[in-house]
Amino acid sequence: KSEKNTNVMWKTLNEREKNHG
Repeated sequence: KSEKNTNVMWKTLNEREKNHG
């Protein structure tokens, strides 16, 4: 199971968007 990996990717994407915004 790679659910944790998905969560990390989502968090990184969210953080990157927040930084870009």
